[in-house]
Amino acid sequence: MNKFGRSQEKPILDKENLSTDNELLSFNFTRLQKGYTVKDSQLPALKGFLDTLVLLSEQIWQVFKTTQRESLGCELIRVSQLKRIPKDLTPDMKIFSFRFSQRGRFLGVREKNVLFVYFIDPLHQLY
Repeated sequence: MNKFGRSQEKPILDKENLSTDNELLSFNFTRLQKGYTVKDSQLPALKGFLDTLVLLSEQIWQVFKTTQRESLGCELIRVSQLKRIPKDLTPDMKIFSFRFSQRGRFLGVREKNVLFVYFIDPLHQLY
């Protein structure tokens, strides 16, 4: 306690100290790379992609830490494994890869609860 009788402990709900693992997954498509966008994909692939987005947007990030990658179709890979590396990423960084069809993947980087999608890869040719 300080000299005014107030606790000096930080409040439990201090936003700066909260993890975003318990927040719903959100998507941002402002970083899509040329050649790997929605308009570059075929219609059948887009249906699977949209279905997957809806399913994943109902999940919290903690699920991806505690669930086997096969069940959610998600894995974390090194950017250095990509055949094409965006300028704002470095080879030592990791990027999430989500499966939306047998071969299709979309890849993005997590910032807080948002996945910034860089690639939509319906033919799984990026890595």
